[in-house]
Order: sequence, then structure tokens, then C-alpha cells
Amino acid sequence: MRVNDAYADGDEPNSFARLCDTQHERLTQFREDYPDLDVVLSAALNVGHLIVGSISLIRGLTVTETHRWMMWQTLLGYQQQSLLLIVSGNTDAGLALIRLAMELGRDVAVIQDHDERLELWLKRRDPARRGEYRRLFRFDDGTAAGAMARKAYDLCSEFGVHGHVSDAMHFEVVGGFAPPGRDEFAMLRISDAGVLSALQIWLTAFAWPHILCLETFGEKHGQELAEPSRLFMQMVDAIGPILTAIAVRLKELAASK
Repeated sequence: MRVNDAYADGDEPNSFARLCDTQHERLTQFREDYPDLDVVLSAALNVGHLIVGSISLIRGLTVTETHRWMMWQTLLGYQQQSLLLIVSGNTDAGLALIRLAMELGRDVAVIQDHDERLELWLKRRDPARRGEYRRLFRFDDGTAAGAMARKAYDLCSEFGVHGHVSDAMHFEVVGGFAPPGRDEFAMLRISDAGVLSALQIWLTAFAWPHILCLETFGEKHGQELAEPSRLFMQMVDAIGPILTAIAVRLKELAASK
């Protein structure tokens, strides 16, 4: 039984309040236990807001550009909610949102400045247009951002969306209880190793959908976006050593068991 689902005292709790409290406690504890990661994740979100918000510097956006910007903002929202889910120990759901972010980045990259592609995207659920959408809206493996976004999409599909195993792979027992006259139940939660493993994916995948979106604005608006783009890429370059540090920490956690 998941720890936030178990109530051993027999009371009738306010389940929503308990859920909120449990999530808050886990998030707060993670930030206290991993202050360096707290800084890194904050920096990633800051630069995400910076690069998405930089489009406000552009005057006279076309309808298609405005729709792409709206999709990009939704993408960043998925990443933020994914981070909250992962750190609070809900890695399957967190990975599913990373997959959605990759999907939106892909679709923005395909739309570019083509009004007819935006129209197709808006009608993608129409049975008459569904096949056309699936044929056209694909990751471009010929670019680094497209190839990496597809890899993240496939990984999150396998383990988060279709696998439903990321949580179960990293359960740890944190207690137990035995109702009168019944067998004892173990109380489980996702281990820190499970959270850190999912954060590796989150950090690795973070930049690629933003790059896909940014590239669709770069040719026409490169001058306005030059400085935000430079700052964003600085953050991207800093992610590599952070991932190495997480890998070291995972090895330490494995050795301590």
C-alpha cells in the first residue's frame, strides 16, 4: 500500500487535505535533503520561463506564431507539473507529462510558419484528417533536438505511459500496520533513488523541446531572441556535469543498501 493511501488509525480523514499535506512534506523534504539540486531545478525553470517569455519581445506575431507560442507555454507547464510529480514520488505520472512535452515540441517544430499545418493540427482528431496528421507530425531525427526529443518520448512512453512500472521499480518499505484480525500491510513509497533516476530523465530531456520551439522563431526573429537564446544555451551546457553528479549519488545510494 502506498504510504499516502494508508490510514492505520481508523479515522475518516479529509483525503484531499491528506494528499496535499503528503505532497508538500515530500517536496519540502527533498529540497532540504538535496539543496544543490534545488538550485539546479530552480535555474532550469527560470531559464525555461525566460526563453518562453522572450517571445513577448516580438511585435506583430502572426496567428500561427501566436498558436505556436501558446503550445510552447503549455509545454513548459507540463514540465513544471512533471517535476512536482517526480519529486513527490509519482514518477510514472511525471514521465507521462515529459512525453506530452516532447510531443508538443515536435508538433510546434512541424508547424513552423505553415498556416495549413496549424489548421491540420487543430483538426487532428477529425477521423478524416487523423491519418494525414500522423504521417506529417513526426520527430525529425536529422536534427539533434528532434532525435533527442524522440528518444525521450520513447523512453517515457515505455516506462511511464505504457509501462506503469517506474514507481513499482523503486518502492521502499517505510512502515506497516495491522488492522485488528487482519494481515499486516506494508506502507510503501518511492525511494530517493527512484526520484533521482526520474530526475535524470527530466533534466536530460528538459532543453530539447524548447530548442525545437525556439528554432521556429529564430529565422525571422533572431535579433530579438539572441540574448535569451544565449542564456538558455548556457544553462543547457551546465546540465551535463549535473547529470554526472546525480549518477554518482545513485551509485552511493545503491552501495549503502
